[in-house]
Amino acid sequence: MFRAVPLVLVLVWASAVLADPFDMEYAYTKVMTNCLGEDVYNGWKRRVAEATKTCFTQDTIPLTLSNHVTKQADAGQQRPSSPLYDAEAVGWMVRQAKSRVSNFTCVMQRLGYLKDDLSLDFVFMEEEAKTMFASLPLDLQDDLGKAFRHCQEFTMCLPADQYDSPIPLNIKRAMALLKCDKKTRMKVCMKHDLKRHLGEFDISAIPGVRTEDENEVANKLLHVLWGLDAKDDFKLY
Repeated sequence: MFRAVPLVLVLVWASAVLADPFDMEYAYTKVMTNCLGEDVYNGWKRRVAEATKTCFTQDTIPLTLSNHVTKQADAGQQRPSSPLYDAEAVGWMVRQAKSRVSNFTCVMQRLGYLKDDLSLDFVFMEEEAKTMFASLPLDLQDDLGKAFRHCQEFTMCLPADQYDSPIPLNIKRAMALLKCDKKTRMKVCMKHDLKRHLGEFDISAIPGVRTEDENEVANKLLHVLWGLDAKDDFKLY
């Protein structure tokens, strides 16, 4: 009989082996459904899908960029004076970017996450989370709430853009919040998965850990596994 393997180890393996975004999204979904429950997570995904379908605007006709890129001169020859990408190619890029920002804004508003002035409605999001997660264990609910509040504080500390970005600050804050929330929710779920499988690890090798505190053990073990997988985070360039 196979022994139960913590999902966190499966995810560590997946991040090292799977490069395809679809594969990684599938792995993420499996972790979320295992952590939050299929009804909770898939129910929320359905709401997002419905809002996305309503907000979706037809993308501009795909442009074959190769037909609008100036052929570079061979090595040693004089550089061409014309731009690498012509006006039609750049215009297509602009339209695509505007379409994505517009659709994102629409979806966030339909879900109730953005107010009319495009500021984030943290109160609504916290209340929604409390309702969605009401059936989960209290310690998991507490950790999810702390993770969201951390992302809220981080997002509101985002400085005003000094580089004259065409994306409004409130939209960049919304994008930063979602990125942070997804990452911290994953960490919370990994921690609670580890708590269910602590017997699979001999933690005597971890210095200074109090074995009677499962939260502390799981947190330190999670950091060990993160350090094992986060090779790129230790690179200086």
